[in-house]
Amino acid sequence: MKIAFFDVYNPVPINSGGDWYRFYLLSELGKGNDVCEYYALDVEGKEGYLPPETNFKMQYLASKLPFIRQSKFLSIMRPEYLLTRPSSGIRTPDAVFFSVFYYHIARRIANRSHIPKILIMHNVEWQYLKTNNSPLFMPMRLYENHVIRNADAVVTISLSDYEYVKGLIDEEKIFYIPPQVDTDLFNPHGSRHEFGGDKFNLLFYGSLDRDQNHEALRFIVQELVPTISNEDLDAKVRMNIFGSGTPPERFNLRENNHINYMGPVEKPGDYVRAADAVIVPLKNQGGMKIRILEALACGRPVIASSQSIQGLPAALQEYVLTADSVREYIDTVRMLIEGSISPAINADAVLQSLKGRSVDDLITHLRGGTIPELPWS
Repeated sequence: MKIAFFDVYNPVPINSGGDWYRFYLLSELGKGNDVCEYYALDVEGKEGYLPPETNFKMQYLASKLPFIRQSKFLSIMRPEYLLTRPSSGIRTPDAVFFSVFYYHIARRIANRSHIPKILIMHNVEWQYLKTNNSPLFMPMRLYENHVIRNADAVVTISLSDYEYVKGLIDEEKIFYIPPQVDTDLFNPHGSRHEFGGDKFNLLFYGSLDRDQNHEALRFIVQELVPTISNEDLDAKVRMNIFGSGTPPERFNLRENNHINYMGPVEKPGDYVRAADAVIVPLKNQGGMKIRILEALACGRPVIASSQSIQGLPAALQEYVLTADSVREYIDTVRMLIEGSISPAINADAVLQSLKGRSVDDLITHLRGGTIPELPWS
């Protein structure tokens, strides 16, 4: 089967949870199929993990309008394809996979070739926009619901997103395909970076040039770190940050003497295993926060906002310590230091809880075959 896959980013090199999920889906689709991902944003100087091999092709979705590159929003949306046919460089596929931003492209290809179109949901996009106080959340809600209703199948990353979609279309068209953790990188038993054993090491990591991480950086720089200093915890707590991409200059991570900023790292699992706790102060409730899965797979305690754990299976939510204010973060860190709380994390149970449909189930469905009963029902 020839598959065209339209999304915002090229997943290689991998430097975010979204990249990991995109890479996982493409790799699974690439087993026995001819797959090409067409991506809209070409991130200059992107760094991250380079898989030893890939079984799918990647091609930049060239813009027909030179001024498009001046706007990130227009670069993502590619509005010129509303009026023109997709480029002749796009091969005629047997199925087209797409994220919500590329429905206009997928629809044209699918209608022309009479093939199925499959929506890939990294999260519920309008909920993400609403969380970030974007005025675009309402038109996106109307548009995203329209796209869901008109897709031939929908893939969700989390059960909470699955339940949302189930309110709009028949359940037989929805495929909850959870992310899978790369246990070669993220496990409890590998080598560890040496942060220093003199302090309790907090860790935040991610793609630091992505908008969804900027609120977390603001919280760390403007609230958490000053409170650590004000409460004389500097001698006990070290705030460590790593990640690919260039963080906004306003956070001054390199100049902040209270933050150990490391930039991009080659082996992220070594740093996660070395942390005494990983913090995930994200506000977006959609999707599934893959860095929480990675930290739990390494056996490390996680302190996260209540919004950020909503996409996790219920069994995994029990492992996460929740905090929604700087006071709650500080109190939780104190309890971890004192040993009054000590989460017992079963890394194997983390992986076992990620049960859902497989990409093979989806391909079987597209070919008209019978798929097994829901694995979580």
